[in-house]
Amino acid sequence: MVNNYDYKMFVADGCPFCAQAKEKLKDKIANGKIEILNVIHNPAASELAKKHNIRDVPTFLVKDNVLNTTEVCDLTKDARKLMCNGKEVVL
Repeated sequence: MVNNYDYKMFVADGCPFCAQAKEKLKDKIANGKIEILNVIHNPAASELAKKHNIRDVPTFLVKDNVLNTTEVCDLTKDARKLMCNGKEVVL
């Protein structure tokens, strides 16, 4: 099965919401489904966040590999879905 999406989660040190999100998504992070990008320790991650106007963490950048589009998304409170421009995307 081809993975149609790339998920990048932007985080920062000292962010309690980032720590909670990482805990809830630890299985998906461990199996490589979600890439963690720390904007404090990774200048490339910081530049990517700036490029996509990401100002809050945790925030997701979701790339659709079929349509070749990228969207900025927020994690729902239950950590099962992302909200991307008003639509839900299941992780």
